[in-house]
Amino acid sequence: MAYYAWSEIRYDAEVTEDGVYAHPVSVMPGEEVSASKLKLSKEQFQELVDAGAVREEKFPVPEGDTRSPREWYLDKAREMEDAPMATGGSTFAPTTESSLADVVDSGSGKKSGSS
Repeated sequence: MAYYAWSEIRYDAEVTEDGVYAHPVSVMPGEEVSASKLKLSKEQFQELVDAGAVREEKFPVPEGDTRSPREWYLDKAREMEDAPMATGGSTFAPTTESSLADVVDSGSGKKSGSS
C-alpha cells in the first residue's frame, strides 16, 4: 500500500556527538513515503498517518503549486462557480417549432399536441 506526504516533513534523523546532523530527512507534499524512507519506526509512521500528514490518497495539488489542499480545492470551486455554463444542444431549452412539439407536458406526462 502506498502512502503520500500531505505536509512538508523535515527533520534530522540523528545528531552526532559533535552536533552535526546526519541523515537529514526532507519530504515535500505529494511525495510517496514509507516508514523506511522517513527512517521511522512503524509506530512513528503510524503517528504521521493518524495526524493526516501522511495519507493513502495522492496529494491533490499539482507539483510545484504552493497552495494547501484546502486552498487548491477552494480555488477550483471558485473557478467552476465563475465559469460560464455550456448551453448548446440542450433538450431542456427547445428553440424550434419541431423541438417544441417533442417537449413532454409536465402536467399530464403526455407529449404536447397528443391526446
